[in-house]
Amino acid sequence: METIWFWTVAVAMTVIVAAFLIRSLVRPHEQAAPAAVQDMQVYRDQLAEADRDLARGTLSETEAQRLKTEIARRLLEADRALQTEGATPARRGIGWLPVAVTLVAGLAALALYNRVGLPWYPDLPIAERIAMADEAMATRPSQAVVEASTPAPAAPAVDADFTALMDKLRAAVDPATATDLRGLDLLARNEAALGNFAAAQAAQRRIIALQGDAATAEDYAGLAEIMIRATGGYVSPEAEVELVHALERDPRNGSALFLGADAGAGWPVRPGFLACGSRSCAKARRTRPGPGRSANRSRRSPGAPGFPISCPRRAALRPATWPPPPTCRQRTGRR
Repeated sequence: METIWFWTVAVAMTVIVAAFLIRSLVRPHEQAAPAAVQDMQVYRDQLAEADRDLARGTLSETEAQRLKTEIARRLLEADRALQTEGATPARRGIGWLPVAVTLVAGLAALALYNRVGLPWYPDLPIAERIAMADEAMATRPSQAVVEASTPAPAAPAVDADFTALMDKLRAAVDPATATDLRGLDLLARNEAALGNFAAAQAAQRRIIALQGDAATAEDYAGLAEIMIRATGGYVSPEAEVELVHALERDPRNGSALFLGADAGAGWPVRPGFLACGSRSCAKARRTRPGPGRSANRSRRSPGAPGFPISCPRRAALRPATWPPPPTCRQRTGRR
């Protein structure tokens, strides 16, 4: 029923607009009067004005007679010019081509909308759209489902030295039993940089479990970042829970605020916001000085794919327009 009303209104509007256009095109118009006709009207007005001036006494009888004689002479010349031209009012012919173009344009507009538009799409009131968004939010896929369907990222190019360091780190730090927070942090960061997100999540969850209530917002935000990277930018319900934990500890945490907003919208995080793990971001952190920089210099092993291997701070997934952190701050209680 709604679509019938829509088409009724659309067709009526098209017909009304086309009718106005056609009426203006087919209405007969008189040609403009020749210049001689206009001159004759001016001279007649001048003769009448001369009579009024004579009656008011602003002109003498002699002056009025001389003026009227001159005007009458010009009036006769204009009349002779008009007779010579032989111009008479004429009517312009009807331009059927513009009328046809108007009709074709109206019909083409309706046909185009019927083809590329959605003429039968029902109305969606705001309440219904909100309900649909809530349902989509509540039923969106879980972390495990999306991870299983997400293609594995391409392995970054690393050299033999970095591979050897990672093998030693994996042998020394077991996410299931390790208690060294610094080693777990290094393992989580570098596994994520290599694209081994399952191992990175295990290490980061171990960090949070060991700290208990002392876990910081950055710890939870770091776990959420790894989970989001594992799904190719999708914010799952499980990642949203970690973001909530981060915001409960630090309501102004930039990473959690941004990623939490995307989770509320149910949209994937834009790829540009996952670029803080690149070499350029790590290089910016190493080259920009800050407080305590000389006493706490981070070093990156040659060939490392992402963050400095000795830097204990996880980079946040922040917009590219944000400046990278000037220092590689130590986490409290890690040393």
